[in-house]
Amino acid sequence: MSKKIVCAVVAILLVVAAVVLLPGGLARLQGGVVPPSPIVLPESTLTAAEIEIAADDVNPAWIAATAVRVTLEGERMSVQGVGATLSEDGRVLTIRQNGTYVFSGEMSDGQIVVDVAKGRVDLVFANADLCCRRSSPIYVRQASSVRVIAEAGTVNQLSDGTEYDYIDPVYLEPDATIFSEDDLILCGTGELTVEGNFRDAIHGKDTLIIADLALNIRAKEDGIIARDALLMRGATLEADCKRDCIKANNVEAGFGYIYIESGVYRLTAGTDAIQAAGRMLITGGEYHLLCGGGYVYPRGLESRKGLKATSELVVSGGSFEIDSSDDAIHADTRAALTGGSFSLYAGDDAILATDLYIGGGEITVRTCLEGMVAERMEIAGGKTSITSQMDGVNARIRALIVDESFDLYPDDAVVEAPSTAQMYITGGSLVVNADRDALCVRGSIQMSGGLALLAGPEFTGGDPLDCDGGFTMTGGTLVAVGRTTYVPALTEQSTAGVVEATFSEVRTADTPIALQQGAKTLITAVSPRAYYKMVIFSPLLQEGGAYALRAGGEVPSLDDRIFLGAGAVGGSTIGSFLMRDGFVSLTEGGKTFPDHYYEEEIL
Repeated sequence: MSKKIVCAVVAILLVVAAVVLLPGGLARLQGGVVPPSPIVLPESTLTAAEIEIAADDVNPAWIAATAVRVTLEGERMSVQGVGATLSEDGRVLTIRQNGTYVFSGEMSDGQIVVDVAKGRVDLVFANADLCCRRSSPIYVRQASSVRVIAEAGTVNQLSDGTEYDYIDPVYLEPDATIFSEDDLILCGTGELTVEGNFRDAIHGKDTLIIADLALNIRAKEDGIIARDALLMRGATLEADCKRDCIKANNVEAGFGYIYIESGVYRLTAGTDAIQAAGRMLITGGEYHLLCGGGYVYPRGLESRKGLKATSELVVSGGSFEIDSSDDAIHADTRAALTGGSFSLYAGDDAILATDLYIGGGEITVRTCLEGMVAERMEIAGGKTSITSQMDGVNARIRALIVDESFDLYPDDAVVEAPSTAQMYITGGSLVVNADRDALCVRGSIQMSGGLALLAGPEFTGGDPLDCDGGFTMTGGTLVAVGRTTYVPALTEQSTAGVVEATFSEVRTADTPIALQQGAKTLITAVSPRAYYKMVIFSPLLQEGGAYALRAGGEVPSLDDRIFLGAGAVGGSTIGSFLMRDGFVSLTEGGKTFPDHYYEEEIL
């Protein structure tokens, strides 16, 4: 039996002439009650203790009277104070006591080694330029924690050479311009440039905190690596990296997480912009992410994603512009977007997860192959708009192939699992403009609130709404426009009515259509593309009620394409009808059209 249930004639509105009421009804599927919402956890599992950035840790103040002064003098260093030893040639400073060390001047080949059994060391850079030709300019061998502070009003630079003599030849370490075996903090209100000419720019093997710092990074490979955890607040980061810009890479349970609460991040990545091997939580900030050259470049074999997390990805605030040749936002397990604004360009999927929750904010997918892809998906709030070259929203279960790209839905995984995917719409608004299916669910849909406008192709190629596991509607309104005659059946638990309209001529894009009851406008929809048919699913369509469709006029803005109430000025009534048996089919001029439409067949 077909996965789609053919019903009268597909849905789409408008136009002149007489609208004839045709008899018909929409089948109700028996059984199969959809489980209660929510189906996806909205909140992050990161605790307050895990993401705390203590004020004392990032306070850049230091005591001048007790500080050790280090001057970089071209080919060597000079030291005033105790707590550190200088190599015979003056090139390597080894810090052996906790305290504050202040660096100024310029040196073409030198190194700072921190080797303190216990305590915190502050490295203050005040107009310092240090290069180490064959190792890390800053190497933290041990310490309770080390702070690298860019003094207010100063400009500082750290760089390395293109070849290293490894201090640890077994683990090939250190391997970054700033390399720390223990906790590392970068802070201060000055400016710091870090160039990783050998491999990485900054590599911390425990917890790494970056706060209130103007940081510029260029790296041959990765920009910032934190093994256990990376916490960022108030930074202004510009990074250009051949591989990842920011990542936490410890795959052990509970580690490898990233937390960012504010700042401005302009990242150009050869591969991923921000990647967590564990969890990721972003609560604010401004992000401009370019990955793999952008959506116009082929995706390739390597991961080239904007935001990527293995365990979970939660965003509750911030402003994001992401242009990626791969997925823009990707979570191997759960993703939850509950706030913020997103402008997404993707060469593959715009948002992909196993479990996906959309609870707030504004998401605009400007181009992609597929818009949102997940096995379980809930839209509970916010404003989402998707323009896609393939399916706009796709809920599906597919054969899982685990590989280094973390792609749950690789192109060669063609074996479909049973139709058990779940799609919930409980609030918010969803507008989809798709070249294939606008909303495709290989499983069940339950809609209890919110608004959805689904625009599929006006000719062949896809349907506005495709569901093969049952569609239950108890609230909200869904409008589907396109060329198809396929309408999914509502389950017996549904309380919505359905009206579909077929037009003799193509209805143009950006033309308002309103559903009215008497003098009251119930809902207005403005399709982003042309169409021949429209269907409206809504509990607003009550049995025995008298309704009318009104077309035309102008709306003040296309920022909202579906909304409750009136929004168009002008227009005219194109047909009226009584709601009968839960389903009404309207055909313009009484003309019935075939299943598929081509321009020369339209009268």
